[in-house]
Amino acid sequence: MALPSADEVRLAAYDLLTALNPQTNAKDALINAQQAPDNLLPGPTGIEKLILDLYNDVENYYRDYPPGARRDLCRAWGLIYDEDAHEPIPPTPPTP
Repeated sequence: MALPSADEVRLAAYDLLTALNPQTNAKDALINAQQAPDNLLPGPTGIEKLILDLYNDVENYYRDYPPGARRDLCRAWGLIYDEDAHEPIPPTPPTP
């Protein structure tokens, strides 16, 4: 069996690249679309959903603690509860 000539190899490689070109273009378009920031977090609603998911994960992690301790532990992660606004503010000591 004889080896193919350089021209035959070049033509076969060209035919292969031509056949793969549409698939490569489609793959590149998909990767670009997936990496677009608008698709990762589309506007404020996407960011709010991400924050809500984080809050839910933190609360779920501390679900076995008593309510007061759970709220304190969650507060360390930045969770803000509505009842926190109604808690009395401790008085500041007078300055000497």
